[in-house]
Amino acid sequence: MKDKNLPGLELSNGEKRLPVWLYLVLTPVIPLDESEAADSRTTTETVQTDFDLAMTGKMVEKHKNALDRPKGGFPWLKEGRFADEDSLSFIDSNSSRLNYLLRMQTPGTILDFFGSRASGKTQILTQMAVNASKRGRVTIFVDCSGSFRPERVVAMASGQSLGVEDVLSRIFVIRCFSIAQQMDLVERVKEYLRRSDIQEGERVSLMLIDDVTENFILGSSETTIIELRSLLTRHLHQLSHFAMDERIPIILTNTTRSRIHQGGVKEVQTLASIVERGTHIRIHIERIRMKGVWLASSTMGDRCEFRISERGLVDLVVNNSPIHGVES
Repeated sequence: MKDKNLPGLELSNGEKRLPVWLYLVLTPVIPLDESEAADSRTTTETVQTDFDLAMTGKMVEKHKNALDRPKGGFPWLKEGRFADEDSLSFIDSNSSRLNYLLRMQTPGTILDFFGSRASGKTQILTQMAVNASKRGRVTIFVDCSGSFRPERVVAMASGQSLGVEDVLSRIFVIRCFSIAQQMDLVERVKEYLRRSDIQEGERVSLMLIDDVTENFILGSSETTIIELRSLLTRHLHQLSHFAMDERIPIILTNTTRSRIHQGGVKEVQTLASIVERGTHIRIHIERIRMKGVWLASSTMGDRCEFRISERGLVDLVVNNSPIHGVES
């Protein structure tokens, strides 16, 4: 690949640009000192109460009397559709069926894909990053578990006959392998957005976070369970404000855990009581190996099936025609 002056994030060593196919790491995060750690030791209930009040206040301030407005009266809607300047048509999973489940995504909302490990969640995020880049949009991909694979971006881009370098140039990969780095994520991204040298084509349009709870599950020997839950709540609080203030949609993934429930085994989200309070749309992803398909089930009641091929997500095909619509 040719060495190009690609857009990048400001690094602590003074270097402003790096090839995007390398991992781009934000300014190293200084661990919490004693005063900051003590300040963070609030109960989960307190943080959640503050979160609810803050979000309610923001909604009232931003969209007064929104519930009394007719369809199309919201700031981001125009004649029942997204206004051109706020269009989210670039949020594309490459499957028309799965896209239908994403229709409720609006500026300022957080969508949550959850499922067991190896259920295809990272593949979906990678496909979204590729398709957003295809439309000239810049994506920040936050990798919390080391699952991002540049070769998958190359395969998906090649599958659509796209220029690999052009696609990669619009995907920023940020590795967050500690709670401190993840808690500092929003502020570092804001610093990047405030840079005066950002060109129009370098504006961030989408933020993807793969495995949002990973670091909070691992924790450290010095961190209690209550502290971990409080920090995760605060992190989701920060993300919600960021999404609303910057009008950047956020899509994240989360793992699941199996629990014994009424004599059977039930699959639940990791730290469900916290994540479900901080996200607006939730879609469960599972792989049905017997059929060779993936099943997506929205908490809104919609379901669909799709496939993940070597070159990315595809719709199911019957008689050489893609199946559109939603399964009952």
